[in-house]
Amino acid sequence: MVLRIQLTDAISQSKRLLGGVAATYLFAVCLVLSIWHYTALGQGHSRLVAFGNTSAYRLSELAVRPLLSNDNLALSALTNDMAMFNEIAGISIYSVDGQLLAVAGNFAPHSTLPAYSQEITVQDTIAGYIQILINPDAFQTSLSDKVLQSLWMCATGFLTVIGVVIGLAFRANLSASDPSIKDGSSSHASAFILVVNVFNQISLPAEARTRAMSIATARSNRVANLYAARATLLTGTGVALAFDQTDAQDRSFEVVCAALLLSRTLDAMNHDHYAEERPKIRFRFGLHVGPVCTTLDELLSTDNARDAVLLSALASDGHLAISEDVMASITRTERIIGRIKDNPAAISLISTSRRYHLVEGVAPAYQTLIERQAELIIAQAV
Repeated sequence: MVLRIQLTDAISQSKRLLGGVAATYLFAVCLVLSIWHYTALGQGHSRLVAFGNTSAYRLSELAVRPLLSNDNLALSALTNDMAMFNEIAGISIYSVDGQLLAVAGNFAPHSTLPAYSQEITVQDTIAGYIQILINPDAFQTSLSDKVLQSLWMCATGFLTVIGVVIGLAFRANLSASDPSIKDGSSSHASAFILVVNVFNQISLPAEARTRAMSIATARSNRVANLYAARATLLTGTGVALAFDQTDAQDRSFEVVCAALLLSRTLDAMNHDHYAEERPKIRFRFGLHVGPVCTTLDELLSTDNARDAVLLSALASDGHLAISEDVMASITRTERIIGRIKDNPAAISLISTSRRYHLVEGVAPAYQTLIERQAELIIAQAV
């Protein structure tokens, strides 16, 4: 019942917009139809030129043998066969001295139709000439077809505009009646789960693994304190951080920056502690949204957390893979440097789509701030 009332209000409100929309729509239709008409003319002319040149060249090759054997009957049969194409208005074949040898088609003398000529050559010697007249109407859409296509485009566009107007009015009505709906935020993205995957920990010696997990946990805790998050060990994987929603309007992007900061500080750990004689630790990062949970253990037991672990495994070493849900909650995504990935292994994701984003960095202004924060954390690190 409430939905019906909102839809009725939306339709009523949309009527007030239809006047301005109608004028804009008519102008847009005229513009689009004009562009479409001139584009069609240009494409038709290009097809005509290509067909004329190709036909003349092909016919000159076929005419060599009957021309050399003075077989005018074969030349006439050849021209008549070619003239059966709707695109060809007429064909003429001349000897090297200009004598007409064969003609086919129905065209008036001194016709202004587009003409394409081609020499008939035998090795380097000219044996004759071919001229083909092309029917330009065959390469253009007929008037009746243009009218039908224009009506179809107008009707489709008009229905689309009406649907969009009603949809926008309905959305505005729904937002006004439910103040909890905010632009750029998702009711399901109440938390963010960042997984630090120590990808090669199984192959590490026990001492190196223990030290790596100790340093990774310590630096994760420093980043967590800086960005209002909670960090904990994630058995068999590495470290997990949970970022709750705050009053910050750009919380999603803030969490991405926190992930890149952690990546930078852990990469420095490799330079400081595993330069040559010790094995390099391969860190990968996965970020996904999560539901509201009372405890961190409860959050990490959800499908969302398992998907964050899978995203971290799909990322390349030192990089961050974020889910489509995280990207959808970020405004001004042009600040993020990365690319879309569609790995077949991502079909195992349960709580999000198989498409994810591999983040390589952020805009220079934000990257500079991350570098400064990383220097402070590294300076205080063990």
